[in-house]
Parts: sequence; structure tokens; C-alpha cells
Amino acid sequence: MGKIITAAYKECQPFRKDKRNRSCTVLSRKNIGSVTTIDELINGRGPFAELGEDIFDDYWMYYLTKDMAKAVDLKGAPYRNLKEYREYKKLKK
Repeated sequence: MGKIITAAYKECQPFRKDKRNRSCTVLSRKNIGSVTTIDELINGRGPFAELGEDIFDDYWMYYLTKDMAKAVDLKGAPYRNLKEYREYKKLKK
């Protein structure tokens, strides 16, 4: 008989949301725009929720880390988070 493994979590509530509403990604150990409560995530109030799918896709298609920017001979990444992305793209708040 196999070993019994105890889960490291309790009271989980699975959910599924559209990708731009659930984005609370941590990339390269950098917080780039997260929600502060699970309720925000479950109810579709992620950082991209009001911006739409086109903004979400554009943000991630062109997101560069410092090392990625250096590899393509840029001085730095054009933006590091959602606030800087809005400024870079000249988007209204």
C-alpha cells in the first residue's frame, strides 16, 4: 500500500475566469500587478479586468525582463509593471 500524503492546503475553492480577469502573475519573482484578496480574483476584478483582452495580450506579448531587453540590445525594458505600461502606451487611467 502506498504512502498517504497530507495536502498542504485546506478549504480550497476552485474557480475559472477569463485570463485577463484572473491575472495576478508573479514573473521572475517580481510582482507585476496582483490582486490583494482571492475574492477579487474569483469575481473577475484582476488588474486587467477593465482594460480588456487586447491590452492584456499586448502587455504580455511585449513584456520584457531586464535580461530579455539586454539580449535584444535595449537599455532596459520599456515597462516593468502595469502602471509603467499605461505610461509607455499613453493610456488614460
